[in-house]
Amino acid sequence: MDLLLFNASWMLYNISLAVIGIIFGFLMYKAKPMVLKVIFGIIWLLFIPNSIYMLTDIIHLYRDLPRVILFYQILLTIEYFLLMIIAIITFIVSFIFFEQVLLQKSFKKYVKKEHKAVIFIVLNFVIAFGMVLGRIQRLNSWDIVTNLPAVIKNTFHVLTNLQLLMLTFFFGILCNFVYFSYHYFIKKLSK
Repeated sequence: MDLLLFNASWMLYNISLAVIGIIFGFLMYKAKPMVLKVIFGIIWLLFIPNSIYMLTDIIHLYRDLPRVILFYQILLTIEYFLLMIIAIITFIVSFIFFEQVLLQKSFKKYVKKEHKAVIFIVLNFVIAFGMVLGRIQRLNSWDIVTNLPAVIKNTFHVLTNLQLLMLTFFFGILCNFVYFSYHYFIKKLSK
């Protein structure tokens, strides 16, 4: 039971960070002045990796399962399953606001319809880079303001480490898979 409560505490913290991405995505979408859209967009970009990042927390389940009896193993599995669902939902909702911003008049003239897929693919790889900075380098979204030297150092480390670049590529594929799967299923449902 203690393990379930402990997990719930850090899971709620991670979910809160993911919700910040949704909030700033919404603010980016609703803001009228371009300067506010850009500011909210930057904050959104710093926090959106926290949503899909939660999928990587599944590694803790494999550590936790052998530590408890069968009944708690079932409860732990449900707890992690819910976290995975929340990770996908918060990622998609955050991304929907960015999509809506691109549809606004102020951006439509700059972003051609045929370039949107490329923008989303590249953006998903940027998000994946943020996931690696968080999961492996243990940086937080706010470190760009509170600890810029560590961000620069760890960014350089990821960019010069083949294993971390491959992990970034894998996470980028994962982000793109989640994003484009969502769109595929939405199109199928709307037919």
